[in-house]
Amino acid sequence: SGILGMASGLPGAVMVDGTGASGVVLSVDSHLDGSGQVVDTDLLGETIAHEVGHQLGLFHLTESEGDDFDPIADTPECPPNHDDNGDGVVDADECIGLGGDNFMFWAPGNVRQDAVSSTQSDVLWFSPVVK
Repeated sequence: SGILGMASGLPGAVMVDGTGASGVVLSVDSHLDGSGQVVDTDLLGETIAHEVGHQLGLFHLTESEGDDFDPIADTPECPPNHDDNGDGVVDADECIGLGGDNFMFWAPGNVRQDAVSSTQSDVLWFSPVVK
Protein backbone atom coordinates (compact mmCIF):
# COMPACT_ATOMS: atom_id res chain seq x y z
CA SER A 1 0.00 0.00 0.00
CA GLY A 2 3.02 2.28 0.11
CA ILE A 3 2.93 2.67 3.88
CA LEU A 4 6.51 2.56 5.11
CA GLY A 5 5.85 2.23 8.83
CA MET A 6 3.62 3.06 11.76
CA ALA A 7 4.19 4.03 15.35
CA SER A 8 1.62 2.84 17.81
CA GLY A 9 1.40 6.06 19.74
CA LEU A 10 2.34 9.66 19.97
CA PRO A 11 4.06 9.11 22.24
CA GLY A 12 3.88 5.37 22.48
CA ALA A 13 3.81 3.38 25.67
CA VAL A 14 7.57 3.24 26.05
CA MET A 15 8.89 0.69 28.54
CA VAL A 16 5.41 -0.89 28.83
CA ASP A 17 5.19 -4.32 27.23
CA GLY A 18 2.17 -5.88 25.59
CA THR A 19 -0.08 -2.91 24.86
CA GLY A 20 -1.41 -1.71 21.53
CA ALA A 21 0.84 1.34 21.91
CA SER A 22 4.05 -0.51 22.74
CA GLY A 23 5.83 -0.66 19.41
CA VAL A 24 6.70 0.38 15.90
CA VAL A 25 5.89 -1.57 12.71
CA LEU A 26 7.85 -1.33 9.45
CA SER A 27 6.96 -2.67 6.01
CA VAL A 28 10.04 -4.22 4.44
CA ASP A 29 8.23 -4.68 1.10
CA SER A 30 7.61 -0.92 0.90
CA HIS A 31 11.36 -0.35 1.20
CA LEU A 32 12.36 -2.50 -1.78
CA ASP A 33 14.14 -0.74 -4.64
CA GLY A 34 12.90 -0.70 -8.24
CA SER A 35 14.00 -4.30 -8.80
CA GLY A 36 11.84 -5.53 -5.93
CA GLN A 37 14.75 -7.59 -4.68
CA VAL A 38 16.96 -5.19 -2.71
CA VAL A 39 16.03 -3.17 0.38
CA ASP A 40 16.71 0.56 0.10
CA THR A 41 18.64 0.75 3.37
CA ASP A 42 18.87 4.57 3.35
CA LEU A 43 15.08 4.86 3.17
CA LEU A 44 14.66 2.09 5.77
CA GLY A 45 17.00 3.94 8.16
CA GLU A 46 15.07 7.18 7.68
CA THR A 47 11.79 5.35 8.30
CA ILE A 48 13.09 3.75 11.49
CA ALA A 49 14.23 7.15 12.79
CA HIS A 50 10.88 8.71 11.83
CA GLU A 51 8.71 6.04 13.48
CA VAL A 52 10.85 5.92 16.63
CA GLY A 53 10.55 9.73 16.70
CA HIS A 54 6.75 9.34 16.82
CA GLN A 55 7.02 6.67 19.49
CA LEU A 56 9.10 9.03 21.62
CA GLY A 57 6.71 11.96 21.18
CA LEU A 58 7.48 13.84 17.96
CA PHE A 59 4.81 14.90 15.47
CA HIS A 60 5.13 15.57 11.73
CA LEU A 61 6.53 19.06 11.11
CA THR A 62 3.93 19.65 8.41
CA GLU A 63 0.99 17.45 7.49
CA SER A 64 0.30 16.52 3.86
CA GLU A 65 -1.93 19.46 2.93
CA GLY A 66 0.42 22.01 4.53
CA ASP A 67 -2.23 23.31 6.92
CA ASP A 68 -1.29 21.59 10.19
CA PHE A 69 2.06 21.80 11.96
CA ASP A 70 3.84 20.38 15.01
CA PRO A 71 3.87 22.45 18.22
CA ILE A 72 7.67 22.85 18.29
CA ALA A 73 8.76 26.47 17.75
CA ASP A 74 12.12 25.76 16.08
CA THR A 75 10.92 23.38 13.37
CA PRO A 76 10.18 24.80 9.91
CA GLU A 77 6.70 24.79 8.39
CA CYS A 78 5.80 24.20 4.75
CA PRO A 79 2.49 25.95 3.98
CA PRO A 80 0.10 25.07 1.12
CA ASN A 81 1.48 27.79 -1.18
CA HIS A 82 4.54 25.53 -1.70
CA ASP A 83 2.40 22.92 -3.45
CA ASP A 84 4.14 23.61 -6.76
CA ASN A 85 2.40 20.90 -8.77
CA GLY A 86 -1.08 21.78 -7.48
CA ASP A 87 -1.96 18.28 -6.30
CA GLY A 88 -3.17 19.47 -2.87
CA VAL A 89 -0.16 17.95 -1.11
CA VAL A 90 3.13 19.49 -0.04
CA ASP A 91 5.83 16.89 -0.51
CA ALA A 92 9.42 16.82 0.73
CA ASP A 93 10.83 17.94 -2.63
CA GLU A 94 8.53 21.00 -2.63
CA CYS A 95 9.58 21.86 0.91
CA ILE A 96 13.36 22.14 0.59
CA GLY A 97 14.42 24.67 3.25
CA LEU A 98 11.01 24.35 4.91
CA GLY A 99 11.43 21.00 6.65
CA GLY A 100 11.47 18.61 3.70
CA ASP A 101 14.89 17.44 4.88
CA ASN A 102 13.79 16.88 8.49
CA PHE A 103 13.39 13.28 9.63
CA MET A 104 9.88 14.05 10.92
CA PHE A 105 8.50 15.42 7.63
CA TRP A 106 5.24 13.62 6.82
CA ALA A 107 6.58 11.67 3.80
CA PRO A 108 9.88 10.77 2.15
CA GLY A 109 11.18 12.46 -0.97
CA ASN A 110 14.26 12.64 -3.13
CA VAL A 111 16.05 14.59 -0.40
CA ARG A 112 17.94 13.00 2.48
CA GLN A 113 15.83 13.45 5.62
CA ASP A 114 18.38 13.65 8.40
CA ALA A 115 17.85 17.15 9.82
CA VAL A 116 16.71 17.54 13.43
CA SER A 117 15.98 20.74 15.34
CA SER A 118 17.40 21.53 18.76
CA THR A 119 14.03 21.11 20.46
CA GLN A 120 13.31 17.85 18.62
CA SER A 121 16.64 16.61 19.94
CA ASP A 122 15.60 17.63 23.46
CA VAL A 123 12.30 15.73 23.18
CA LEU A 124 14.21 12.60 22.19
CA TRP A 125 16.94 13.08 24.79
CA PHE A 126 14.50 13.54 27.67
CA SER A 127 12.34 10.55 26.77
CA PRO A 128 12.15 8.07 29.68
CA VAL A 129 13.41 5.28 27.41
CA VAL A 130 16.63 7.19 26.69
CA LYS A 131 17.39 7.68 30.36
